[in-house]
Formats: sequence, C-alpha cells, structure tokens
Amino acid sequence: MQALGGRPIQLTYPEGCALQVLDALLGLSRVLPREPVDLRTIRPALADVVQRRLAAAILRYLTQRGGYRERAVLRDGRRARGRLWDSALNENLRLRFTPATSRLWRTAARTLPALSARALAQQEASTGTAEVRKILRALTFDSGTTDVGDWVFAALAFESLERFQLVPEDRDLLVARLGTMSPLVALMAPDAGGAGPEWLFEPRSMRVLECVEDSLADAWCAYARQTWTSRGSAASVLVRWNALGRTLARYVEAADAARRMDLTRAVMRTLVRIARENFSEGGEAARMRLANWRDMRNLRERDALHAAVISVVGLAGSLMRRRDELAQERYGDTRHEEAQLYLRFVSEELSPDRGALDGIVRALSSTVG
Repeated sequence: MQALGGRPIQLTYPEGCALQVLDALLGLSRVLPREPVDLRTIRPALADVVQRRLAAAILRYLTQRGGYRERAVLRDGRRARGRLWDSALNENLRLRFTPATSRLWRTAARTLPALSARALAQQEASTGTAEVRKILRALTFDSGTTDVGDWVFAALAFESLERFQLVPEDRDLLVARLGTMSPLVALMAPDAGGAGPEWLFEPRSMRVLECVEDSLADAWCAYARQTWTSRGSAASVLVRWNALGRTLARYVEAADAARRMDLTRAVMRTLVRIARENFSEGGEAARMRLANWRDMRNLRERDALHAAVISVVGLAGSLMRRRDELAQERYGDTRHEEAQLYLRFVSEELSPDRGALDGIVRALSSTVG
C-alpha cells in the first residue's frame, strides 16, 4: 500500500482491520474483521490513506447517486446545466471533515464486529454486547460542529448498515447516532432525530442535495415500504407514517424558504412510487387494510392512522398548489427561473399520478367528490 507521494507504507494488523471497517462503512466491502479493533492513535501515513479513501468514495457516491446526469440547477437564481465534475457548478461545494468522521470510524471499529450477526452467533454470553451498546450510546455528535464531508460519510455508513446484519435494536441505536452527526441521515431516516433539512440548503451543502436525489427517494420509499408491510402495532405504524409526513413536509418548506423548489423532485418521485408500490390497489383497498390493522382499538386510532398516511400522500396536493402559485412568476421576477424548473418537474414527475394520489386522500379522509 502506498501513502500520498507514492511512498510505500506497511500497516499493522490493527490498522488493516480498521481499514476493513472503513471500507465497509463506505460501501466498498462486505467484510468485517472478526474481532473489535481499538485504534488509539492514527499515524500520519495511515491518515493519508484514510483521506484518499474517503475522498474517492464520497465523489463516487455523489456521482452514482445523481451527479453523473446533466441537469438544470439554479445559480444565483439563474438556470445552469452540468454534471458533478463541471467546476462552474461546484464553486460553493465544501466537503470538509471534522474529528467526527474519525470518531465514527474508530467507534465503528470497536463495535461493529461484535454487533454483526456472525459475531453475535459466536458469543456465549451477552455481557460483551451490552458493553458495546454502552459505547454506542456514548457516541453523540452536535450537527453544529460537523461539516459537509462528515454528513456525506455518515450517509454512506447509513446506506451500508444492512450489510452488517444488525439486530433491529442495535441498528436503530446506530442510526440515531448517525442522525445526530448528519442532517442528511436525519433526512433519509425520518425517525432518527437530529438536525432538520434547513442545514442542507446552505451554499456549502446544496450541491450535495443536487446530486443525491436518488438516495433521498430510495430511502423514503424504503421507509414507506417497511411501514406498509410492517407487522407492528397500529400505534407503531402511526408513529412511522407521521415521522415520514413531517420529514417530507419540512423538506419542502426548507426548499421553498431557500427558493430551491426545483430540489423537491425527490419528494415528487417518492409520492408517485408510494402510490404505485404501496397503494396500487387504490384508496378504498388502503382504507380497508388500515382499518383492520393489528391492535387497532377504536375509531379514534383508525382516524389518526388515516390522517398520518394523508400527511404523506396529501403532500402532492400541496405541491400542486405551490405550482399554481409559482406559475404567477413572470420573466424578470425573482423566482421566475426557479418556477420554470419547478413547473417542468411537476408536469413530468407528479401530474401523471395526481389522480391516484388524490384518490387515496379522498378514500382515507371520507371526502366525497
């Protein structure tokens, strides 16, 4: 292995195992070391290797998740076209890292091997696992002190979690910790907590949002699919639908406040996919299924569950109303260029399925007409 400058370096066994964990977090490998790794110090040569892997993996992620497409974006209120590698569009992009990235990686090296399904199967007692969970509970971050590079790294780790075969309790604990580190993870995992999407509409990070529309839509649709197919109680499903509805609505509000409604295309695609995948049999079938959900106790709980689902699919109506408002923007107005992009995306992404989405809302709200 070579460090920066082409100088060969030789890693110690713990360093090699720690790099295995890093590769797993970055989605580059499915292999975890069998034993936890406690890396107390990081040599400069190892730090060089880590920095190169982080940079390469993050640029690959941004490219594959949408940056490879030529698309129209806004710069100072005017439309521009390009891909991730067009430097004119990246003037404000700052992929900076703080010590939070190193802390997450080193804590993962200490905990993930013990929490993976294979490692758990080899343990004779649960005391080791309890100690590992204690370490994870102590892993807290403040989004105000992390930066964009940390946020994307945490998102890569979030998308890689399924490879680790964690039990749900451990996975939820780790997702919550990632949410405190990264507003991007907090956006992709509606029940993770953490900072709101407003953080992502800053100049330093908005380029990331332009490149990860696929990841946002995939994460939201997976969350909706897991909720719809869940065998959990009506109360637990209610919490999840409400969390998704709040997340999507807050994202749209942040985009509107930032005058970047063109970045709501991921929300549109999510709503359409939910209608086609989860509610493909129509609103009446959805109403009957929700009314007969396990542990449903009374009409009040049924109505609350209906309202929670409407908070998600009903967002289509809000997006359509915003389209009508932005359609009033004329050439030379402040939001004209943004409005033109938004109107086009609504027409392409949302309008073809508006009838199906409105039908679900009518069925769940018992609205006539």
